Amino acid sequence: MKIQKPYKRIIRPFSLPNNYVHGPSENIYFANDSYAADRFEIIRAYYILEKDLIKLFDFIEPTDANLNTYSHKTYELLLRASTEFELNARKILNANGYAKSGYWNAKDYHKLNKAMRLSEYRLFINVWGNGKKEIVPFSNWASTSTLSWYQDYNSVKHNRHDEFPKASLKNVLFAVGAVFSIVFAQFHMLIFNQYQNTSSWRSDDNYELSGTDTLFSVILPQTWRGNEMYDFNWKELKEGVNPFQRYIF
Repeated sequence: MKIQKPYKRIIRPFSLPNNYVHGPSENIYFANDSYAADRFEIIRAYYILEKDLIKLFDFIEPTDANLNTYSHKTYELLLRASTEFELNARKILNANGYAKSGYWNAKDYHKLNKAMRLSEYRLFINVWGNGKKEIVPFSNWASTSTLSWYQDYNSVKHNRHDEFPKASLKNVLFAVGAVFSIVFAQFHMLIFNQYQNTSSWRSDDNYELSGTDTLFSVILPQTWRGNEMYDFNWKELKEGVNPFQRYIF
């Protein structure tokens, strides 16, 4: 049996390959304030990061030859993007009742992968010198609880003098891409518009989703089993007392 109530801050498809949206736009559950009242803040914060990454491309050409380039600007963006990833991860976990005293780490954030399939989010950048660039920010999570770019972020944050090269353009791409992925995994197409409840987006023959104003396009996970997908009528469900449920991490 498919899932009869949506989880808080977690999108799921209604059917594959690409039916993550079910019914008319006014029935979209992830635009409801009870799902996440801070959506505009979260998406706008992502766009500020993306805007600064695009500005960086004015000084560092986006090409494979420059992936190891680093500077104080890449250092700044790596720290900002990584902390934004942490913020989103905590919000999802907290919304679903996960609690932990003391310091949170990558093992806590890794719990999201089973719930959201983040390791399968494939991102693409068209403005790349070697042709279309694919990155999979959470690919490590398919086999381990660590993330190489996140480990590098922690290293350079605590010891910039010796670890400065880890603030590379490559790690910045993965960190900003991770924020895009984790925001998309909460709000789907609404990420393509930071100001309104509706959004313009498209899907091509490969199920690659894109909008007119984002750097990244994305192919979403396609491995969900039937009993892991959603199946409800939001127009009816939202009239109930508790239209959302918690995912048990």
